[in-house]
Amino acid sequence: MNARMEFYIRTIMGHIYDSEYGDIVYSWDVVNEYLHANDNPNWIKIYGDINTSPDYVKLAFKIADDVLKQYGIRNQVSLIFNDFNTYIDTHKYVAIMNFINSEGKICDGFGMQAHLDTAYPSTSLFKNTVNAFLNTGLEVQITELDVTINFNGNNGHTETTQADYYYQLFKELLSIKKNGGKITVKLKKDSSKVLFEVTDTGCGIFQETGARIFDKFYQGDTSHSGEGNGLGLALVKKVIDII
Repeated sequence: MNARMEFYIRTIMGHIYDSEYGDIVYSWDVVNEYLHANDNPNWIKIYGDINTSPDYVKLAFKIADDVLKQYGIRNQVSLIFNDFNTYIDTHKYVAIMNFINSEGKICDGFGMQAHLDTAYPSTSLFKNTVNAFLNTGLEVQITELDVTINFNGNNGHTETTQADYYYQLFKELLSIKKNGGKITVKLKKDSSKVLFEVTDTGCGIFQETGARIFDKFYQGDTSHSGEGNGLGLALVKKVIDII
């Protein structure tokens, strides 16, 4: 099985770096959803129960690390351990990372799949988790981010509650970055700027409509006015302005 894993990692990474798109990839999620895998995954029958010192997880990073070194880009690309619900078992993630890097740094950081709800976790708990990861000296990437409302039943939360949660969450993350923490949000970077780019395959909009897309309650296409209130992009811009 280890040989199959090595063949897979080397083939996928090699295919990318031998193509014209190699310089686009700045990060790899080498191991994904290990600690919170679905119940009784088949690979447990081969490698044994989930624990904080998995040899094959460490081997996966060793292989990926070697590939980057072969292409001479080790210092340009991050290798990440990615999972969800990281705020529940934070100490276990730190223990796994310490094990992976016990013989030298081959994993660069934590990937946090942030599937959150306005009821749980609190933004302060999320912040504490980020800080715990950063205290290991590694980077943190928020690889996914969404916030639901009333996920575990109707608790009276509204879209306003959701917007406030997003505001507080970004406020907490910004306070970390201002203190020197390295957090990467998967957006497009250009020189010293971070670019928020939104594209689709729709019919497009008129130039005069585009000039007003961040105005509160403005809807360029009134045929869909019953499906929203024109606040979506205004809220997005507010969050970005905070950053």
